[in-house]
Amino acid sequence: MTIPRLNTERLEMIIHRSRDRNEDLSFGLYEKSVQLKVDGQPYLRFGSRQGEHKEILMEFLYECKRAGEPVVSQEDLEGIKNGKPPLKLGRYEVVGMGEVRIFPDENKMVFSGDSFGYNLEINPKHLKQIKKYLKNWKLLTKDLE
Repeated sequence: MTIPRLNTERLEMIIHRSRDRNEDLSFGLYEKSVQLKVDGQPYLRFGSRQGEHKEILMEFLYECKRAGEPVVSQEDLEGIKNGKPPLKLGRYEVVGMGEVRIFPDENKMVFSGDSFGYNLEINPKHLKQIKKYLKNWKLLTKDLE
């Protein structure tokens, strides 16, 4: 698949927006995170912490469709667009959800928490797998801080 392993555009946008506003980045930027696998390969997506994990997942499914690489059928996509996408469908599987605190000046991300709506927490094994696509970043879980 040619879909990026990480939605770096969102990452760059929130970092630049915070710097443009002269925000104190020492406390980190908070985002929600969704950890997925497509055909067994790891993917990581961020979204607004005011939003819901299902919105991040739906955006990923539409991103794949727009790129001409759908991971679910059009029928399945239509069936879930107004509801709660399942953890596993078609070619994707959600393996973790939670929050991430991004420290851009330290190139560090600290993952923690879970998704109340899905009863799923951060998956440390997946973070190890996705790490090779984020070579300049340290990926930690809250209990490793």
